[in-house]
Amino acid sequence: MRRFYARPEQFQDQTVMLTAEETRHLRDVLRMTAGDQAHIFDGEGHEFLAEITRIGKRDTLLQIVKEIEPPAPESDLQLTLAVSIYKNDKLDLVIQKAVELGVARVSPMVTFRSEAKLQAAMKRTERWRKIALEATKQCERANVMTVDDPMEFDDLVASVNSASGSLLMFSEKDGKGVPEN
Repeated sequence: MRRFYARPEQFQDQTVMLTAEETRHLRDVLRMTAGDQAHIFDGEGHEFLAEITRIGKRDTLLQIVKEIEPPAPESDLQLTLAVSIYKNDKLDLVIQKAVELGVARVSPMVTFRSEAKLQAAMKRTERWRKIALEATKQCERANVMTVDDPMEFDDLVASVNSASGSLLMFSEKDGKGVPEN
């Protein structure tokens, strides 16, 4: 069954309106027509069986048939992965695999030894969010993983401490040569 994403505000009563991007994929790539059925998820854990009623140039209207169980159950763990930002597109793969593994949130961070700079990373945030959405569709999760805006390592640690959450840190390095604060 084909699967599409619609933000919660796109749902009205028993209908849902797909965006131009989702419509283009539905109409031009998958060549679906009125009367076909599809699964629609809202990124917040809800999934629906819906029937296409109208396909327009910029949007598609679907009638919700019923709410269904998402194909892939979500983990009870609310894991956040804080990962150092890499140069180039290496973080794209980390984002994709984190979604597939059931991570709830990714917090990109700039560390003392990061190759990338914070301003350059900020420009890639929307790309990472789009990758998270596409990976969510493919692996059939019902919740879209949150990708935070990149931040400095010290700011990340301070935000976890102020939220009184648990913080576990792992590193592949032995810590030699790391300056003390």
